Amino acid sequence: MTSTNSTGLAGKVPRKVVSYSDEQQREFKRKRLQTALQKAIDLPKGLTVQELGYVLEEAGFEHDDYTTPNPFPKYKIENLREDRDAIEEVLREIASPEYRVERLVEDVENGDAGAAEVLEHAEDFARLSARKRAVQKNRLRESLGKELNLNDFRKAVSEAKEDVKREELEEEDVPVISLSNRPSRQFVSEAKTALHDWNDPHIIFQHGTAPTHIEEDDRGQPVLTKLPIAALDSYVHEAANFIQKTESGVRQVDLPKRHVQRIMETASFPPLEGIVEVPVIREDGSLLTEPGYDEDSRLYFEPAPDLEVPDVPLDPTAEEVEQAVKALRTPLQGFPFVDQESEANALALLLTPIIRSVLRGHNAPMATVDAPVQGTGKTLYVTVVSIISTGRSVATMKAPSSDREWRKQITAQLLKGVSMIVVDDVKGQLQSTSLEQALTTNTWQDRMLGKSKQVELPQRATWVATGNNVRPAGDMLRRVYPIRMDAEMERPWMGREFEIDDLETWTKNHRGKLVAAALTLVRSWFATGRPEPSVDPLGSFEHWTRTVGGILEHAGVEGFLGNIDTLYETVDHESAEWASFLSAIQSYFKRKAEQEDRRDSTFTSKELSTLLQDAHAPKPKSHDSDLNDILTHLPECARQKLGRGDEIQRTLGNMFANRRGQRFGAEQHRIEVKFTQDRVKHWIVRSGS
Repeated sequence: MTSTNSTGLAGKVPRKVVSYSDEQQREFKRKRLQTALQKAIDLPKGLTVQELGYVLEEAGFEHDDYTTPNPFPKYKIENLREDRDAIEEVLREIASPEYRVERLVEDVENGDAGAAEVLEHAEDFARLSARKRAVQKNRLRESLGKELNLNDFRKAVSEAKEDVKREELEEEDVPVISLSNRPSRQFVSEAKTALHDWNDPHIIFQHGTAPTHIEEDDRGQPVLTKLPIAALDSYVHEAANFIQKTESGVRQVDLPKRHVQRIMETASFPPLEGIVEVPVIREDGSLLTEPGYDEDSRLYFEPAPDLEVPDVPLDPTAEEVEQAVKALRTPLQGFPFVDQESEANALALLLTPIIRSVLRGHNAPMATVDAPVQGTGKTLYVTVVSIISTGRSVATMKAPSSDREWRKQITAQLLKGVSMIVVDDVKGQLQSTSLEQALTTNTWQDRMLGKSKQVELPQRATWVATGNNVRPAGDMLRRVYPIRMDAEMERPWMGREFEIDDLETWTKNHRGKLVAAALTLVRSWFATGRPEPSVDPLGSFEHWTRTVGGILEHAGVEGFLGNIDTLYETVDHESAEWASFLSAIQSYFKRKAEQEDRRDSTFTSKELSTLLQDAHAPKPKSHDSDLNDILTHLPECARQKLGRGDEIQRTLGNMFANRRGQRFGAEQHRIEVKFTQDRVKHWIVRSGS
């Protein structure tokens, strides 16, 4: 009986099993396959498993046969060696340029290739470094001698270098533009086309006459800024790659600055009329809700990240309209509007930024928010309106002291493309020829500060002026609508109470709902066919009157513009003031003409300015009752400057020019211009029909 080993299998020491990841297994297979191929042929280094497998499959082998976990069988290595030519052919297709060049040079040295094959591989030579290319060229010269024309070789490699460089740059998925041996108009045109294609979604715009882009100011407000040439240069080189031939080959270059300047001056960008930060109504009644540039309205919608506006019904019910009016009146509770008309106008101002794009090509008047004393709530109310339309308190500007400063301020504000402009704390009269012009034009023109270049800008802002007892004067009277408050107490800031504590924070927290409420009123008006309001149109602002008046009246809000007649009563005050002022001037210069035996009583602005400054001096040279009468009735804006000791010649000239031919008082006093032979402008006061 044969005995068995008592230890059996149990006596063997178990072998330790090591687990490998899929990636490690792939690496093992790659190394085994590479070793096998290295034994069969001179294999280039750095090929991946996928590339090695591709080589075998293209050569007619099954990839799996050569990636087994067992050591690579010798007979398979022999098979690889036998099929070396097929494998090498595939390798040449996928291997590095160095590999292909090396094989080509070997073929030349063995007599299997000639000059024609060398020129066919110019691209591979172009991809080599200068040192490696020189080494291989020397080997070719030794083998081919004069058979290889070196000039042809250099030319072929040079042309191939441009193709190689272009191919490398085209991998970046932007156009490659050559600057070599071409008229500048061609590559500048191609650069503009590339920039146009790259500018989508749009970040470069045409705002008036200037290319612009959007930046954030120090308050986080998106504003338009003129596109600096350096920024455009950066954008151009993001849009395209530029190459140029040099003695050392083809290299990537920057487009010269003079050509970037040509692009700045001749390229066309999408026109942008302003930035909005809440959904608004387009001219056709549709809602602009998609962030970014909107071609229909020419607006850029930049909502705050936290803005959530509820869905707005396209055809709101009567109940939804009633709830929307109630929602909009909620933040207005506690403001001491003097009458129903002022509250209706307050709602009109709140709606104006929302419907501004509906007024395409038409203007909106300026809202004047005033009260008898400070601390009544004017600034807080304007802040509420600003938060609803922009998400923040609006930046304000002070009323400039001269019309020249007004122009500079207006241009500066419109350049930013802001949706709301507030002139804060107006003292007394509100009057400016430039402001009058800005409110009644849709394209503002001005000369750039320090330059002779003229700028043209779209005027789409919502304008507001605040102050105590603001008195619009002259033509400004026809360009405003009043929102009057009166707390009927000496110190309203001490006893003022609002139903909502911390109204600014509350408005920010409920901003989305308030915007939706405003949009609901507008959509309801559009859905019912945009019914005409019963209010008389405000001259020069008929479209705004019909739109805002129609929305409010359709929503059941009464009193819109009902206090205009009260505002116009100030016309009588100014008319009487100017009638007395012109009458005093007429009396003085008529008497002076008689004394000097002159045919007419004309005068210049400089002459009148000098007389008034002398008469206003602490110790006047003479006491002339007629001259004192002129001082007594001098309009306030000139009187204030005279009191400060400022020059008033320009002020008087502007005042007369703005009222030229306008009749005042029962005697129809008017100021007219009369030029002398040397074209010096003289003024004369006439009366009667």
